[in-house]
Amino acid sequence: MTIPLTPQISLSPTSYSAAGQTITASVSVLNRPAYHGKPAITGLATITPKIVCNRSPSGVLPFFVQVSASETTCDAGNAFADLHYEWDFGDSSGTETFVDKFSGQSINANRQSGPNAVYCYRNAGTYTITLTVTGKDENGDIVTASTTTINVLGVFYVFTGGATGGTFTLTINGETTAAIPYTATRQELDTAIDALSSIATDDFRTNHLKTVVLKGSLTGTSHTFTADFTGLTGTTGTPELIEQITHSSNANITVTDIATEGLTTQYFDSAYDGSNGASDGTESKPYTTWTALRAFAIGGNNRAVYIKRGSTFAMSNDLTLNYSYSKIRFIAYGTGAKPVIQRTATNVKIEVAMRYGNSIGGDVVFSNIDFDHSGDLSTALFYCYASNNGTATLPYSAYLNTYVDNCDFTVTDTGGTGNFASWQSTTNRGVVNSGFGLWNCNLELSDNAGAAIYTSMSQWLFMYGGGITGGSAASLALEHHIYPQVDWYQTYKYIAFGTGYKSFCINTNAQREGRSSDYFVADGCDFTGTEMALDFSNADGSYGANTGHFDNVVVQFSKLHSGQASVSKRYGILCSNLYRITVRYCDFWDNYDANFRSTDITKPTVYSIYGCRFYEGWFDVYAGQTAYYHNNH
Repeated sequence: MTIPLTPQISLSPTSYSAAGQTITASVSVLNRPAYHGKPAITGLATITPKIVCNRSPSGVLPFFVQVSASETTCDAGNAFADLHYEWDFGDSSGTETFVDKFSGQSINANRQSGPNAVYCYRNAGTYTITLTVTGKDENGDIVTASTTTINVLGVFYVFTGGATGGTFTLTINGETTAAIPYTATRQELDTAIDALSSIATDDFRTNHLKTVVLKGSLTGTSHTFTADFTGLTGTTGTPELIEQITHSSNANITVTDIATEGLTTQYFDSAYDGSNGASDGTESKPYTTWTALRAFAIGGNNRAVYIKRGSTFAMSNDLTLNYSYSKIRFIAYGTGAKPVIQRTATNVKIEVAMRYGNSIGGDVVFSNIDFDHSGDLSTALFYCYASNNGTATLPYSAYLNTYVDNCDFTVTDTGGTGNFASWQSTTNRGVVNSGFGLWNCNLELSDNAGAAIYTSMSQWLFMYGGGITGGSAASLALEHHIYPQVDWYQTYKYIAFGTGYKSFCINTNAQREGRSSDYFVADGCDFTGTEMALDFSNADGSYGANTGHFDNVVVQFSKLHSGQASVSKRYGILCSNLYRITVRYCDFWDNYDANFRSTDITKPTVYSIYGCRFYEGWFDVYAGQTAYYHNNH
């Protein structure tokens, strides 16, 4: 069905004078309401909040944590989409702010709202995260609850040792599955665990081939997970159950500084003139070359690479952090302009790569650096991936927790037609790649650049603040600003998507093999300058049928306006393969074909759309699919 909409007229000016009297109206239509969950949830009486964190909550500065309320439960409605969430990261010294692109207000990152959030700790200390959850029952009465317990969901990989025959079993909290064939697919593994009487469907998730995440009612509990491989035959490697991410329940966040943590430190300044003596890597006698910087950075774990502001280092070869699984930091020091790392040679790149079996790496942060990405763009400047195929020689690998902090990317393409402008993350089957984000970064693309962020990963992707702009003459056939394929937890907040002629601001891929792309949040963004703001309809067929779908999608306090009058597809939000989406307190205009369009009648889509303002356009959805439509204008 099509729902026509009429323009909303705003009051201007805010004061009116007549007969010597001035009447002033207070207008705050763009302010976020104090409560922005669903206005009424019939039968709501209890809420059980839970904090899920992407990593063990302790580490070295700067320390990023990604959190979600995905495991929160309530006795009515959908907890993730219908309730109101407030996060307090417990950092009284935190002064970092972001500009909400919807209201123009400044938001302190220490206090955030919404079901997903991210924070960066910049001072050593012990911190408590408080999650407060609020809902309203059918009478408008407040139901609220809070928690400070931080949970990490365990991620386990089942390696069958290259077996050519036989079976294995899994045991969770004392209950053992039936025999599972050595060739088990994701669906077969899922079926075997689901048959356990003590494990509910929401208590686990299988991911890729033989990866299992324990969640649901198991969140925050002490549980055992073991495997018996004695029934396998023909193995060439040693079968094992690998805990890639350790499950835990924690009271707080503990952050240490680089000196306390004992990181090995060296300093680099391309302009050092030798006046204090020969370079030795100290602050008074820094090294001056890319060769020296690279050699130190890839020389081992637990390293702090300090780069002098005003320096410029031209990349003459790759910076490949193959085994950086503990505490690698690249940090600007001194005063003045950010240091520059300049790529001029074709295909030279920075890799955070686990290319070999039996390796789990990551915990890499780049802070306050300008990246000049010039030359042939046939590869990404940043290239993160883990490579394995489940064989005895490449059994498993993963990269975890790689972040780009207050960095800028400038792309000047001198003739290449590369696919990726800034970052690519790829994952092979059988691995979990978790934790990647851009914090207050600006990405300026060229006409020939591809996607700013092209990523295929398991979970925990974010972009906070900053913006993405594209070349003015780029073809619509080129890639999108952000092109993600992520199983769980995508969060995009306070981003300005500038003009450029890419296809979509964010074009998400539904996952393969029947899995859902779950827990997506866009908040406080200005989506503009492309064919469409958001696309939830591009299923990936790389591995098996296009059976994946989206679930628990929340878009709030954002502006969605394509502004592309000359192209054939001009939508605010385009959906298919979609189970559930909530759109609240958003502004829609200049979406010439439809503000919101659903193209799929096969999925049991549930739409909740409320508090939005539509200046022109319409909805194009199938009859019976819109479940909740309230207080829109």
